[in-house]
Amino acid sequence: MEKYWQEQLNRIDRLLRIVNSKDPYEYISNLRFYDIVLFTCQNMWHLKDWIINDSNFHAKNKKLLEKDIYNSECLLISSDIANGSKHLKLINIKKGGKISEHKGIHIESAKGIFKEFYYIDLNNHSSKYYGMEIRDFLNICRQTWDKIINKHNYSDITI
Repeated sequence: MEKYWQEQLNRIDRLLRIVNSKDPYEYISNLRFYDIVLFTCQNMWHLKDWIINDSNFHAKNKKLLEKDIYNSECLLISSDIANGSKHLKLINIKKGGKISEHKGIHIESAKGIFKEFYYIDLNNHSSKYYGMEIRDFLNICRQTWDKIINKHNYSDITI
C-alpha cells in the first residue's frame, strides 16, 4: 500500500489531467492499474451507503441488512483498503486488510500483454482472503453484494 502523501497527490494530478483535458481519453492511459484497484475497493465498500440510504432500495429489514454487510469479511477488508487508501492512516481497522507490498507481473511482449498482480494482506493469515489476488478478491466482493441485494431488496410490485 502506498505510504506517502505525494503518492495521493500524484494520483490527483493524473486524474486532473484527464478531467481538464480537451480529449480526456488521451490521458486515461496515464492512470495506473493500482489507481483502478483502489477506486474499485473504495466503490465496493461505499456501495453500502447507497444501498442503506437509497429510498429506492426496499430493504425488508434495514438492521438485518446492515448486520449482513458488517458481517461480510470480504466487504470489511475492502473497507480497510478503501479507507486506508483515502486517509493514509487507518484508524477504524475492521480486518487489518491492505494491499500487499509484494506484487507480481506477467509479461508476454509478443502479445502486448503486461499484467500487474496485487495481493490481499491481512493480520489474520488463516483467512481465506489472505494472499488472494485482487481480481479474485474483488469478484468475490461483487458476488457478496449480489447475495446481500438479493436477500434484502424486495419489489413493491403487486401481482
